Amino acid sequence: MAVYNMSKMAAGVQPKALPSGIVPVISTAALATALLLNDTINALQIGGDPGIPTNFGPVMSSVALDCDALDAGNTLKFNVGDAGNAARYINQSTVGQAGGYQAPNVGGWLGYAPFSGVYGTYTTLSLQLYTIVVKCQTAPGNWANGTIRVKAEYTYDP
Repeated sequence: MAVYNMSKMAAGVQPKALPSGIVPVISTAALATALLLNDTINALQIGGDPGIPTNFGPVMSSVALDCDALDAGNTLKFNVGDAGNAARYINQSTVGQAGGYQAPNVGGWLGYAPFSGVYGTYTTLSLQLYTIVVKCQTAPGNWANGTIRVKAEYTYDP
């Protein structure tokens, strides 16, 4: 099982938070090697405390997967989530087969606050990072190189 990094993860870039409102982040990965079952792509990280005084950390407002056609064999499926739940936002998406755009298809994710249960237990809040991942749930049947893009939007002002 391989782990790959998208553009924001590879560059070590974390989005800058606005005083209030929605913070959009887009990360990309140009895939030139066929994914295998359970391969994980680290899309992006969101900091728990980028200087905004809150008691809960970021709150998710949107996640999406945009993908080129990567599998002419029509078997490739993606999940989008995190280390705790690889399908927290998107489960069993076939968007990688013909290409396209996938919005969340899992109920209950809107307003998810990844640090809500542990936000005050770290001695340095800024060390907390939330990583959004894309997982290859079903391997491709006939791989074609292409790019995947992940968009995440969050707020510190619920």
